[in-house]
Amino acid sequence: MLNGYQSKILQINSQNIEYPIPPNRQVFVLNLHCENSSRLLQRVDKLNFFRAPFRWIIYHSYDIETAALAETFFSEINILVDSDVTLCELKTNDTVRIKKLYKNRSNYSINIEEMGYWTKNEGFSDNGFEKNTARRRQDLKGTKLNTCLVITQKNSLYHLTDKRDKHIDSISKVNYVLVEHLKDIINATFNYSVQQTWGYKNKKSEWSGMIGELTRNEADIGGTALFFTIDRINIIDYIAMATPTRSKFVFRQPKLSYVSNVYTLPFDYHVWLCTIFLVIIVGIFLYITVKWEWQKSKHDKMEDTSYPELRDSISDVAVLSFGALC
Repeated sequence: MLNGYQSKILQINSQNIEYPIPPNRQVFVLNLHCENSSRLLQRVDKLNFFRAPFRWIIYHSYDIETAALAETFFSEINILVDSDVTLCELKTNDTVRIKKLYKNRSNYSINIEEMGYWTKNEGFSDNGFEKNTARRRQDLKGTKLNTCLVITQKNSLYHLTDKRDKHIDSISKVNYVLVEHLKDIINATFNYSVQQTWGYKNKKSEWSGMIGELTRNEADIGGTALFFTIDRINIIDYIAMATPTRSKFVFRQPKLSYVSNVYTLPFDYHVWLCTIFLVIIVGIFLYITVKWEWQKSKHDKMEDTSYPELRDSISDVAVLSFGALC
């Protein structure tokens, strides 16, 4: 315990260096004057201990320029833009110069940020130093980043921005536009690669597709959104959802004759109702007319039977009205 905080010494000769849990509460403190400090930096770099959310405080009292010291100790170390490495330079006048170190990309030169200084009498002064790392390192100065896109139809590569065939590779097309905006925001250049699948694990525990490129460090950014699954959490880092998605069940539509009466479908319910009322009304008027004609013929004693006549019965009138409807 160190002033109430739990501390542990990393041994360079240890067989295995345990992964600290939880990682967001780990701060590593290193004295560059210690023996094998360079070897320790190289070993923890292979374990990705310089990536977020780990934090490092490295101090020394060498009387050399920061750039020369960074070239000596950190030229082969991957201190990338998401890292949090603080370099404290102890001066002879009880002053500590505090700086931040990072690289835009592996094997690039070290960028040095002047954070501030500390003195015994005045304490710490940051001189208005921007504390938000993302804002402070937003300009990547044209750094080339490898980006992987998932395209299931080759023809989609020619229609990423013209909104043609929006139903084909729609997620890839939307995210491509977002990635292009991101490129302008961070001032970087993107080198695109294309895969046909998002990535799945085979029997050898190797990942294919876009996830395979990310795990093999062939791609820096996944340019197409993918689902959040348990087996992917430990191998890639997710950011905020760029494309809203939801799950749906799609059922095959049953045959029309199974769910509806095909004989009544040509007209709406109200049309059929009006037609029935019309037939009834026509039948009533027809029956009254026929009844009147038969009464008139009996009164005038007309007995012309040269052609069949409609009888004044309800059944005959109903058959005639129904036949007219059909």
